[in-house]
Amino acid sequence: LGNAVLHSEIVSTGDGTYKGRYLTTLSGLYQTKLTLNTAGGLAATYYADADCLHYAYHRMDSEVNFDWGHFSPHQSVPRDFFCARWTGMLAPVNTGEHKFVISADDSAKFWIDHELLIDHMTSHGESWAAKMLREEFLYPIMIEYREQKRDAKIKLMWSAGSLLET
Repeated sequence: LGNAVLHSEIVSTGDGTYKGRYLTTLSGLYQTKLTLNTAGGLAATYYADADCLHYAYHRMDSEVNFDWGHFSPHQSVPRDFFCARWTGMLAPVNTGEHKFVISADDSAKFWIDHELLIDHMTSHGESWAAKMLREEFLYPIMIEYREQKRDAKIKLMWSAGSLLET
């Protein structure tokens, strides 16, 4: 896009459908990609290497809350040196600041609305960040987890006001 800035919005109409619009700072022809997402989970892709290059397995996960220990998440994935990537959409239940927390052994990254929000590079403790979200919008999210050696676990938690979700 050169120096153009492209901003996209997807807004709920309140009846189970959504409207999208795109705003750009330069006129011209643009292409867009639309995907159909269903409620109830994140698309999970597991890779047989720690660089997310060698596809091994795909499934839907209802949450990101796993403690595999010294085991593999699936027979096609090695127990060490693997990667997992979850993608989906987040529909906030209220407008306001939302806090996101990642706990992982070994490392994990979290993007919302194509912005890297958390870069958890330690195998202990938690990393967190906050972002203002609006109730009527859908936000694309992605979590990328990389397992090196021994214990394998990851958990994503988020809160909005008094709500706490995993």
